[in-house]
Amino acid sequence: MALTFPLSRAQFFDLLPLSSGHLVLPDTTRTSRTQGGEILRAEYAARLWEAELRLGPMTADEAAAVLPLVHLLGGAGASFMLADATRLFPRRDPTGGLLGSAAPALNSIGANRRDITLKGLPAGYILSRRDLLAFPYGATPTRYALHEIVNAQVTANPDGTTPAIEVVPPVREGAAVDAPVTLKRPACKAIIVPRSFQSGSMRSGTITEGVSFRVQQTLR
Repeated sequence: MALTFPLSRAQFFDLLPLSSGHLVLPDTTRTSRTQGGEILRAEYAARLWEAELRLGPMTADEAAAVLPLVHLLGGAGASFMLADATRLFPRRDPTGGLLGSAAPALNSIGANRRDITLKGLPAGYILSRRDLLAFPYGATPTRYALHEIVNAQVTANPDGTTPAIEVVPPVREGAAVDAPVTLKRPACKAIIVPRSFQSGSMRSGTITEGVSFRVQQTLR
């Protein structure tokens, strides 16, 4: 039976034998200069997470487990859930054990779209700068927000609610209070960038090496 998009993390990303690849958030600003010497900046497009994923050497069986999926995801309309293998858990909770079975959710969204608060965390739970968090929003299709924490540190109060957390990119329209927030292995929907796939080469007739491709978040 045909697979349904987006492929879950377990169906694709978690299978990849990554040798390198972490998410970055390129700027999308243009600048102009006035006669008075003022530099003006404005964003011209949504900021989207992207990465170059490089796979380590693969045996024939390892290559067979992932390369057909890479080929599938090169097609129009194909997508998958993308995480950052270097930031799968909060820095102060590197295995996710402190979070346990807690079910955090969005508690509030600031008018500036840069500040949020969370609820449903264990008392005293700490989030730190560069931690990632994700949540779904919108419908038809459901979109997947992925944000990076800017604050040096925030700590949940005894009720499990945080003070204001600044995030990048800003929270997009459609996000709603009470949306479930993922702190363990947070992910966003992504595509393989067209014509970015490098098939690598064979060594000793059985080892495939040098495979890489670029990926980019999509909001559709």
